[in-house]
Amino acid sequence: MSASPLETLLCDTGRQTEARARLRSVLDEAPTTMNYMQWLGRLPPADTVRQVAVLSSFTVETMAPFLDVEAFTAGWWVAPRFMQYGEWRTALAAPERLSEPTPEACVVLLHGDAVLGSEDDGGTAGIGWVVDLLRGFRQQSTIPLFIGLLAEPPARHALSLGEGPAEGRPRALAMAQDSLVALALELDDVHLLDLPAWLGGENSEVFDERGYLNNLSLLTGRGMAVVARGIARHVGCLFRPRRKVLVVDLDDTLWGGIVGEDGVDGIALGEVWPGPAYLAFHRTLRDLRRSGILLAICSKNEEADARAVFERRPEIILAWDDFSAYRINWRNKAENLIELAEELGLGLDSFVFVDDSPKECDLVRQALPMVEVVELGKRPEAFSDQLLACQAFDVLRVTREDAIRAESYRHEQKRGEIAALAGNLDTFYRSMKLRLSIRPAEARTLERIHKLLNKTNQFNLTLDRPTLDEIRRRVGTDSHIYSAELRDRFGDYGIIAALELNAKANQLCIANMAVSCRALGCLVEDSLLAFSSAQAHAQGATALVADFVPGPRNSQVPEALRRLGFSTATEEGQRFVCELADGGIAKPPHIAIETPRDIGCGR
Repeated sequence: MSASPLETLLCDTGRQTEARARLRSVLDEAPTTMNYMQWLGRLPPADTVRQVAVLSSFTVETMAPFLDVEAFTAGWWVAPRFMQYGEWRTALAAPERLSEPTPEACVVLLHGDAVLGSEDDGGTAGIGWVVDLLRGFRQQSTIPLFIGLLAEPPARHALSLGEGPAEGRPRALAMAQDSLVALALELDDVHLLDLPAWLGGENSEVFDERGYLNNLSLLTGRGMAVVARGIARHVGCLFRPRRKVLVVDLDDTLWGGIVGEDGVDGIALGEVWPGPAYLAFHRTLRDLRRSGILLAICSKNEEADARAVFERRPEIILAWDDFSAYRINWRNKAENLIELAEELGLGLDSFVFVDDSPKECDLVRQALPMVEVVELGKRPEAFSDQLLACQAFDVLRVTREDAIRAESYRHEQKRGEIAALAGNLDTFYRSMKLRLSIRPAEARTLERIHKLLNKTNQFNLTLDRPTLDEIRRRVGTDSHIYSAELRDRFGDYGIIAALELNAKANQLCIANMAVSCRALGCLVEDSLLAFSSAQAHAQGATALVADFVPGPRNSQVPEALRRLGFSTATEEGQRFVCELADGGIAKPPHIAIETPRDIGCGR
């Protein structure tokens, strides 16, 4: 029997983005155990498999095929290890039981009877011991922790309609949920899985009343599929990069109708349906921008007509300046996306393209398979759900650097204008009033350091992708890990670089170094290497060593090393050494480097 188109697509290593999206659609049509088992056997071989422990107070081992497939559709591979019933308490109390191999994430799924018991008081005192158990786990282990709590089948709870959840069992569950929310805010790397929200509205299809009473099989196959997708999306944020750019069409995407034909006043963008649906989509895009996603426009239109909508329609929520780049013309959209990537200095594999036209979407899929494509169709009320369901913008927490990313690109345009007027680089650099603050890693900066090392491609010394847990373990050992924060007269770039130094005999080794593409061109890399040189000199080292690992995009790293006096020490040219006999590397004169008093910043 010949393979289906989706099976053929799954075997095409160059079209995995499209394959994952199409597989999600197929699973949504029939989220049955049989369907998941069928596709589990057709997935391509795993590249890197992530170990995940799933601790549960109810029967959950049957989730394995659902979780395997959903992890693949979310962009990663999982090797789950299930510990059920009373084992979850033992594992949390003694995390060493999770070793061999140690998981890279731990998921804890709890239900009301296990947490609160069935006492006559509704179990209002039951959550305290669970919180203490989770807090004790965090004191003993740095494994990322994901916690979810839901009621046993909701039909079991009788409540007074006039009182709502104010009394009894529902109130106890609400209090327990609040306690877990507070715990996630208190502790590092603890994240909530909102199981009630995932499963709400589908109670008759996701809860198995008979199975629960018989053997604690709380969820049906459909319920397993829903929870597995949520877990795969949340835990996957640890392992896969978030896409950075959302490129949207205009006509029938940001508003209803065609502005060139209907006119600025004739398009749907107000109180009359479907105007409210398009405005709701605007709010979603605005929220994505506030979380660090760059917005861009790619539309077959006249730019004057497009700008007029933003200038003349008072209802519009997005502003013209909310978009970091534009291609509004009558050219091929795939070519326009390539130009947008060049303008923004980002790879096409960080792009998501959104359009209502099947033709345009198919063109981009075929020409640029690394771009995530979301075909919106004709129901604007569903646009936001369709966009977010692609999972490309999932993130566990929005950092300060994420929040200021879009603004920083606007500032970058201003910097480009100043550079063009300055006439030479020295004048430009001096006019920028750059200040680089280099600080040892601490709790508040570890997550950003992790992102930089895992997501930076252009200036990345080793391309090593350590987990957050691995970075935590290195801090305070023989490794010295630093973050670097950059500011100039236009604004704050946030933390834009990470550096790891290790002392070895009479050498200081640059074990890892990554500089965000937002800071390239300001000679931040020169400043970090000068700082490293100063640390080597202070420790009595005679040489600074860097082991370079080449990749498809980081060729500028060896160029910078050679420019600053490093020479290759191996035939392969991948170990670079800078002898410090002549005083080391001088810091760029146009950057003011700030460091704590106990660590110098170089000459």
